[in-house]
Amino acid sequence: MNEDLQKAIKILKEKKYKIAVVKDGELIYGKDGRGISPLLELYENKDLDLTNSSAADKVVGNAAALLYKDLGVAQVYGELASFSALEVLKKAGIFTETEKKVPYILAPDKQNICPMEQLARKSINGEDFARRARQFLTELLKQV
Repeated sequence: MNEDLQKAIKILKEKKYKIAVVKDGELIYGKDGRGISPLLELYENKDLDLTNSSAADKVVGNAAALLYKDLGVAQVYGELASFSALEVLKKAGIFTETEKKVPYILAPDKQNICPMEQLARKSINGEDFARRARQFLTELLKQV
């Protein structure tokens, strides 16, 4: 674990962010929010170069792993991470660290698999997942 990842973890915990990304010793993205929204927002922000950055995240499931892989991050820490997410990141050569490993990420009801995880299982990469997630969230908002 390098200094950037250590700093990202410290910021994540101190600022109570959902996600913190550090590159060359500087925080380049930090955000609170619900679910995967902060990471999707980061993924869609084409102004930031995340190549070789270090990301700390509250929850790293398959959906997050696909996005981090496409973003080119070098290291990912998850307070909670799924086995499949860790495998995706490992295969991509991304260093991972986690406090707790779980078989899969649960939905807020704690009974079912997270809908984003279900979408990630059908996705071939981060871009495909982001497209599916946008469609899902748009449909969800129509129901409210």
